[in-house]
Amino acid sequence: MSKRIVIGILCTFSIMMLKAQSTSDIPPEWVKGYFKELPNSYIEVASGTATDRDAARNKAAQVVMERRNLATGQRVSVNVSGGNVTVSSSGELTVKARVIDEYAEHRGPGEWVVYLLVQTSKHPDNVYEAVTVTDRYPFSLKSFIPGMAQLDKGQTGKGVGFIVGEVVFVGGMIACEGLRAYNANKISSTHNAQLRMNYTDNANTFATMRNVCIAGAAVVYVWNIVDALVVKGPKRVLLSDASMMLAPYAVPEGIGVALNIHF
Repeated sequence: MSKRIVIGILCTFSIMMLKAQSTSDIPPEWVKGYFKELPNSYIEVASGTATDRDAARNKAAQVVMERRNLATGQRVSVNVSGGNVTVSSSGELTVKARVIDEYAEHRGPGEWVVYLLVQTSKHPDNVYEAVTVTDRYPFSLKSFIPGMAQLDKGQTGKGVGFIVGEVVFVGGMIACEGLRAYNANKISSTHNAQLRMNYTDNANTFATMRNVCIAGAAVVYVWNIVDALVVKGPKRVLLSDASMMLAPYAVPEGIGVALNIHF
């Protein structure tokens, strides 16, 4: 019965982790809030709530436009299509913006919340800085510590599962080895054949349970490393160190446009 319990724990752990692997839906890291001012542009997050996804997306884009004060006091209409933000008004207004990433939540009937990560150019002639959103994470030594890489990626349930699984199997291994040694020592302490047989059977049983726990700990540990290296985490923003900007200049010989490149 004891062996069945240990094997059952391993099977239950495996099922729980597989379920967590297939059903986890982690919001991007930037949803919690992100703002960066670059030489040529602003990168920021805004959200909008509406009865459908498209309307919520347009509300979020409107928030960005108003926050950046690009309308210069004019009333504008904002629409998002194909990753581009279109701004129109009754007067002359030029705005250059793009959607880098989007995350939507359907909270119930008639309620959508859309989060936009938007890059807005400070001037229509400026060239956007390179911005990427990735769900890949670099290798870390934390991958060799059960659950740590998962916690860094925001996968709390999975990280705790790896930690608990490793603790259970390592603890079971230590306990079973102690009980095996105890029964093995008791074999030579008596001349009663029945007792010696019982101690021998118990020692063999706990040795088997110890081996199962060792196997379980090894499986969890290897699974943890593979998961840390392969499974994606929440999307995060990566900025390029290089940027380019067009700026007008005036000298006695005349006027022109300067191209500034920053590395």
